[in-house]
Amino acid sequence: MFSPSGVQTPCVGVSIGIERIFALLEANEKAAGTQAPPGVQVYCATIPPCSLAARMKLAQELWAHDISAEFSMAEAPKLKRQLGDVATRGIPFMVIVGEGELADGVCNVKDMHAKTQVTVKREDLPKVLLEMGCLTVNGGAAAAAAAPPRAAAAGAVPWPHREGLALGGGGRFATLGHDEE
Repeated sequence: MFSPSGVQTPCVGVSIGIERIFALLEANEKAAGTQAPPGVQVYCATIPPCSLAARMKLAQELWAHDISAEFSMAEAPKLKRQLGDVATRGIPFMVIVGEGELADGVCNVKDMHAKTQVTVKREDLPKVLLEMGCLTVNGGAAAAAAAPPRAAAAGAVPWPHREGLALGGGGRFATLGHDEE
């Protein structure tokens, strides 16, 4: 049919709207209450002109307490965009800091389901999130409330869901910032 040589080639084609099927399945799961909770529990957001480094440090503090956290990699994302991402993805909690909060050593915790917001001291953040019902990577809020934060090597940034990244060969194990045998 479309061959430049004019040779006819028989074929059959099928088309289905896979996105529509997934949308219907998700709607059915949500209505039945069987939808799995989101893997990410906390979204770390900043108000410009706060930098990416501030969001990274905030996430690192949460990761040390086995709380699954994520942040935007953009240098100065708008808060409205970050709020939209959280709402679209169904992330239950959002931690917001600006220059004033950084200077005062506090942050705002927004419960996206209850539509409430509280201001907490930065050092109390993991405890407050767990009390609000935030789940941890290792087995829920109760398990993390009793456990101390993991010790991290000086300057190391832990991965959100595991201690490090397994590298091929030689039994090497690496985390961001250092290597171990």
